[in-house]
Amino acid sequence: AFSLQKTPTSEIDTWCNITLASSFNLNGLYGKLTKLINVNDSILAFQDKALSVINFNNRTALSTESGVPIEIANSGKVNGYSVISSNVGCQNKQSICQASSGVYFIDDYNKAMYGFNKEGLSNISSKGMSMWFKKNLTGKEKTFYDSLTNDVYVTNANDCLVFNEGLQSFTSFMDYNDINALFNFNGYSLML
Repeated sequence: AFSLQKTPTSEIDTWCNITLASSFNLNGLYGKLTKLINVNDSILAFQDKALSVINFNNRTALSTESGVPIEIANSGKVNGYSVISSNVGCQNKQSICQASSGVYFIDDYNKAMYGFNKEGLSNISSKGMSMWFKKNLTGKEKTFYDSLTNDVYVTNANDCLVFNEGLQSFTSFMDYNDINALFNFNGYSLML
């Protein structure tokens, strides 16, 4: 379910006004909803065994008699969803991280790391680390994105594997383990 847009001068809190027209269901055959995330103005829905795009505020291009295209929005409505993959999903919301070009996540069922961006879905672990993911995933991995170095850190209690987004390659193992948070401040990357 979702609420209407909040406006500061409204007498009624529209966030608390959820109508039956403001809800829809994902396919339960793909498991529970793990996380919703906004990537490049698209809302991604992660389920245990599926990745979908929620069709929100779709725009339709129409041409007029003079041949000039105009664009019409649908007033912020949700028109269902489109399944990107029904065999790749995510079971752990802490293993999903948003990066500059898209989103990275780990699928524990397939024992692999995936990336999704404007070009589509790709298996990141197939870039030389397939066996490591098959042997070392615990289901408790966390991923973090360092915007200063464009690195994605995949951590668990024992390891920290680094994937560089610019190189599109795994670059190293770090001796960090079980990171709770990573953020950038004044040109430094700080980990907790």
